[in-house]
Amino acid sequence: IYINKNFKKSIQDAFKGKLPKYPSLYLYYPSKIDETISGKFASILNVMVRVPNLKDSNIIWNKDTVQKFRNRIIKELKNIDGLENIENDILYESYLTPIHLKHKFYAHNGTAFGLSHKLNQTAYFRPHIKDDNIKGLYYIGSSTHPGNGVSVIIDGSKIVADEICKG
Repeated sequence: IYINKNFKKSIQDAFKGKLPKYPSLYLYYPSKIDETISGKFASILNVMVRVPNLKDSNIIWNKDTVQKFRNRIIKELKNIDGLENIENDILYESYLTPIHLKHKFYAHNGTAFGLSHKLNQTAYFRPHIKDDNIKGLYYIGSSTHPGNGVSVIIDGSKIVADEICKG
C-alpha cells in the first residue's frame, strides 16, 4: 500500500465524486512470488486506486480521463524507491474503470467492492447468505456476510453449499 502525502483526502475524494489529485495506491505484484505468471524477464504489477462509483460522480470515463488519471498514478509510482523509471519499463497496460465494472461484471453503479464499509454495513450487519423471505434463495459475494476478499468469499461459498445441502 502506497500512502501519499494526503492519504485522508485521497480516500475521501472518492466519496465526494472526485478523482484524487494525489492518489494513494494498492499495489499487487503477483509475479514477485510466482514468476511463471509472466516469465523470468518480465513482471506484472496491478495498481488499484479508490475512485468514485457511477452513482455519485460526474466523471466521464473516456480515453482522455483514463489517460490523465493514468499519468497521475504513474507520477505517484515514481515516488516509490525502485519504481522511479517505471514508465520506461511498461510493455502493456490495461484499465478497469467503473464503466467496465458496470457493463462487464454487472456491478451496480460500477462499484468494485459492493456495500460501503460503514459500521452498519460490515460483518454481521451485511445481508446474510440465506434469504429470510424466499426459501431456497442464497447469496454469496463481497456484499454479503461474511464479507469481501477472495479467501472470505471462498469460505462463504462453502458455508452456502453446506446450507444448501442441509435443505
